[in-house]
Amino acid sequence: MSKRANPAMTGAFVLGAVGLVIAGILIFGSGELLKTKYTYVMYFQGSVSGLAVGAPVEFRGVKVGDPKDLEIRIPVVVEFVQGSLHRLGAEAQDSSANIARLVELGMRAQLQVQSLLTGQQMIALDIHEDDE
Repeated sequence: MSKRANPAMTGAFVLGAVGLVIAGILIFGSGELLKTKYTYVMYFQGSVSGLAVGAPVEFRGVKVGDPKDLEIRIPVVVEFVQGSLHRLGAEAQDSSANIARLVELGMRAQLQVQSLLTGQQMIALDIHEDDE
């Protein structure tokens, strides 16, 4: 007659296997954990109602308040994945330097309606050369 399996060992093995599967899915499934991200804060004067976490940020259609006068501004924090936004002729793939240079060249953020039906908004980025 064979020996009975220890239920505690079987349970530990199953829990360990499930944990490894979940960790593998999180790490390798989306690939987002392995990408470098740069965080920036944008301030908007108007209401950001309808702007949800994860709303798209578009640059020319491609997804990628002043305390002195008591003007209220609402900060919106965005993250750019390394390599998602770069300039032509840029020497390095350093996205933070590329974004800083694009801001110097006049890149600005603007809230736009993403869906008239739901009222959701998105952030559109564009170059406004006449802005300073």
